[in-house]
Amino acid sequence: MEVRTNEQNKRQELLNALPHFTGTENYYEYRMFGGGKLLLSDGVKYVSETGAYWLIDCIASYQGKLRSYTGMQVWTLQRKNDCEFFLECSDGNSNRLVYQKIPFSDFCLSSITYWLCNGVMMLKSEY
Repeated sequence: MEVRTNEQNKRQELLNALPHFTGTENYYEYRMFGGGKLLLSDGVKYVSETGAYWLIDCIASYQGKLRSYTGMQVWTLQRKNDCEFFLECSDGNSNRLVYQKIPFSDFCLSSITYWLCNGVMMLKSEY
């Protein structure tokens, strides 16, 4: 009998849930430092509630720098090794806008991608 760790269970639950987020029924307001706001889709909120609100904070922290950029932002968090990740933002056409090393995270997936368009952060399947 296979014994799963809590982390493996959390990962599998998240992987099972992600395909069900197609479109969104609700938007959740996320207030940024400095008065701006983002709207989070159902899928992004769900992923965040698994312990990844820090990822929203990180993306929000770059919005001042990207203020003059008005196009689509594609944010990808990719695992490099056990606990180290890289966060990259592109314009959707492989032009890198932001790149950051995340030296430690306990995020359970190997990667996740959020799309940010017109102030709404969503999973690709929710676009």
